[in-house]
Amino acid sequence: SAPATSPSAPALSNRQRAEADAAGLLASFAIPPGAVQLQGPPGLGGGILRADPVFTGTSPYAVDRAGWWRAPGDPLQVIRWEQAHLPHRFTPNGSTATDAAPGQEAFWFYQFALPPVPGVLDTRQLVVEVASAGGGQTYIRADGLVTWLPPRPATEAVPSTASVATISETLGSADPGATAPAPVTITDLAVVRKLTAAVDGLPLVSPIPRFCVADLGAYLTVSFRARPGGPALATARVDLTGCGTVGFAIGGEPQPALGTYGGGRTVAAQLLRLAGLRWKVP
Repeated sequence: SAPATSPSAPALSNRQRAEADAAGLLASFAIPPGAVQLQGPPGLGGGILRADPVFTGTSPYAVDRAGWWRAPGDPLQVIRWEQAHLPHRFTPNGSTATDAAPGQEAFWFYQFALPPVPGVLDTRQLVVEVASAGGGQTYIRADGLVTWLPPRPATEAVPSTASVATISETLGSADPGATAPAPVTITDLAVVRKLTAAVDGLPLVSPIPRFCVADLGAYLTVSFRARPGGPALATARVDLTGCGTVGFAIGGEPQPALGTYGGGRTVAAQLLRLAGLRWKVP
């Protein structure tokens, strides 16, 4: 008889993948020689090394896994050792030093990042904080910090009845003196399907806000219709400046934003390439 087969394991949710990734990031922390792991945060003044890293906020899309150690050496010696022994796949992603306030110890924190997992994990960081423990010793807090993307609802998609796409460009003040090209309507169903797939393949924008550059009012718009001149079934407006995200509407009703912060020009270039248009992206 044929051998019994076990059912496939259920796919992990984005949150479950974030939890596993955060644990893996923390496990990547290179423990200095002679370090002793602590059961919890040390009792330093001002709650140093006790609170979650300040930049996580209270987002329900952030997963944090933390550990604490005491190691020989002063804080800067310890962090230099960590930088030299951390796995090479990490990229330094910023650091901060604080002065000691009344009733509070000085501390330093360093961020090391891994690339995002498109559509699943948004930010992936190992955060290392150090503060003096006195007597030539240093307290360490290490965090595996991951933010995850909620899955895009199946209902947030271009309707299957769309067979026509109109592409237009607005330059705003991004390209002074330039004239936007005339809108182009595409009736080739194969091309429309490619444009539809590109828009439907975009993830939801990260729920963790980002700093955005100035919005100069430049964007590329793709309107999907069932027939030429018919009402728009769905509209994707790609911001070419500002946050660089994609505003999406179905039947005129706004939906959650799509894409990635700062990724608007890349999305616009892809859509123009699929449409066979050689327009300039400002």
